[in-house]
Amino acid sequence: MIGFNGGLIGVDRTTSISAAVGVWTPGEQIKARRTNLWPVLATTDPFYSSVSLLLHGDGVNGSTTFVDNSPNPKTVANNFGNVISTDQSKFNGASIFCNNTYMTYAANDDFELGSGDFTIECWYRGTTGAAFSAIVSKGIVENTTGAYALHFRGGQDLVGFYLGSTDNNVITSTTNIKTSETWNHVAVSRIANSTKLFINGTQEGSTYTSNFTIPTGGILNVGKYYYGAAGDSVTGYIDDLRITKGVGRYSDNFAVPTLPFPDA
Repeated sequence: MIGFNGGLIGVDRTTSISAAVGVWTPGEQIKARRTNLWPVLATTDPFYSSVSLLLHGDGVNGSTTFVDNSPNPKTVANNFGNVISTDQSKFNGASIFCNNTYMTYAANDDFELGSGDFTIECWYRGTTGAAFSAIVSKGIVENTTGAYALHFRGGQDLVGFYLGSTDNNVITSTTNIKTSETWNHVAVSRIANSTKLFINGTQEGSTYTSNFTIPTGGILNVGKYYYGAAGDSVTGYIDDLRITKGVGRYSDNFAVPTLPFPDA
């Protein structure tokens, strides 16, 4: 009988970068790929070199180690309560759990999106959250005009994209994902002068058309609005958070990923 990967049931399971025999579950295949012990997939990320941050959220339940699989890995500067959780996951059995908590990364040029194309995306499973909270944001705490935020607007359960150069929320979704308790793929993508917000591969809200430049400076927050108080954080799970600088990945509606983002 043929297994998931074409191996024969009853044959000892072995892997290399060129072949895999035996029967492997999809989850085992993912783990083997990440340690370079699985045949290279036919499709990799052609824009991987432009990835600024890639957090799969994999690990042991309760862990506070968050591995960045981008080409230039960053380490968490400060963690204010986020943990790896196996209670919920979109891929590979674990995700980042923010329980009205957050973590930060130091200022880095990779997070400065400027006037170029970019994509910010992740899978998010929300349960609740503060009136002003964000899945990911960047800015200087003392400067309320900040930089950018994929956030929840005050008093609403709709996700929006905040742009510091206008000091305004420029796009708002029509779908409640803040308290949905289901996994939703969220993406904001800029190509030339068109910035679009997508929920589960479908554009929501209007296209923001402006030749803007995102202000520089500030730390990156995962789970919190950049200038809010510690309590202005989300309560939910984040899986496969990816920031791509210089590339707008989505111009139109698209099929959401069915596997974790590639690490190469």
